[in-house]
Amino acid sequence: MFTCPACGNHDKFENVMASVQSFIKEATSRYLDKSLRQTLRGSKHLKITSKPVKQGQHRFIVDFQL
Repeated sequence: MFTCPACGNHDKFENVMASVQSFIKEATSRYLDKSLRQTLRGSKHLKITSKPVKQGQHRFIVDFQL
């Protein structure tokens, strides 16, 4: 059993890791989308079309930087 010291949420290790993995996937997708758009912003030859990354609700997250 793992418990968040700030809010008190608790769950099994497997469920905590699944929530954290989902959060990291979402944050990485958002970062790569933003980075690619900024890189190709002025290109006349390439156009980016993508769907926005949906903001999910995560019980457990991790503090990290890309």
